Amino acid sequence: MEGISAIIIQGKATASRKLLALPRATLAFCFIIAVSLAVNTAYAVEKDAPPAEPQKPQTDAPKPQPQAEKKEEKKSRNFVYRYFDSIFGTPEDPNKPRLIVYPVVGFSPETSWEFGLSGLYVYYANNDPKNRLSEISAFGFVTLESQYGLHLEHAIYTDQDRWFFLGEGRVQNFPLLYYGIGSNSPPEYQASVDETSVLIRERLLRKIAPSFYIGPEFSFDLLSSVKFNFRDGVEPELPLGSEGSLNVGIGLGLVYDSRHNVLNTRDGLFSELAVLHSNPTWGSKYNFTTVQSDT
Repeated sequence: MEGISAIIIQGKATASRKLLALPRATLAFCFIIAVSLAVNTAYAVEKDAPPAEPQKPQTDAPKPQPQAEKKEEKKSRNFVYRYFDSIFGTPEDPNKPRLIVYPVVGFSPETSWEFGLSGLYVYYANNDPKNRLSEISAFGFVTLESQYGLHLEHAIYTDQDRWFFLGEGRVQNFPLLYYGIGSNSPPEYQASVDETSVLIRERLLRKIAPSFYIGPEFSFDLLSSVKFNFRDGVEPELPLGSEGSLNVGIGLGLVYDSRHNVLNTRDGLFSELAVLHSNPTWGSKYNFTTVQSDT
């Protein structure tokens, strides 16, 4: 907005100077008329002159290549046009990797204004569209309440989809709303929770049949700097680990994934069944087993 205001102010100042310098504007107008008359006279003389002999085409000169002309035309466009064309336009070679970066602005009562940057990288293994489309996405943000976050997700396929690497990572300082424990919790939240969390979930899967993958899974969940801000007159029962915790899970997962394009799924099915065990032996605060199902 400051840039737009500066342009408006500058435009008003320029208009004022033009009104004050009316004699100069008159001279400039006369000069333009004179130049126009000279150009018209030269054109009339050239029109009356006998036509020149046609030149023979130069057979030795190489013909311009359409692809080269297209590249030169693309380079001559301004940055804003090239940026929007890279997002909404059709790529020259749809099989080549593509990177898209765009800003994000949002607002919520818990965070106030939020400003971030999001990026997406997509590609085919060996640039072969017969392989499934792999994607890596990232999103980072900061808020006016001194909150921040960084989210990473990836779905990567190797050649012929033999291996499938599926995972996510998250680091954030972001408020959570706590409603209580159990199904009888009240509909209004009981406290807002300030916390810093780190979450990592990775799957290393091998194809064993068409669209079926199996392999080890790993999870890392760290919760620290926890602070409960209770509503007036409310002090509910706190859950286990409310003072902070670290859980590391190791297990096995079975995945069925028939989607060809994870980013823009039009048909296909994704289903996962995983069993993860957390144990103090490898750093967890608690000893428990988790069964996860997602379809």
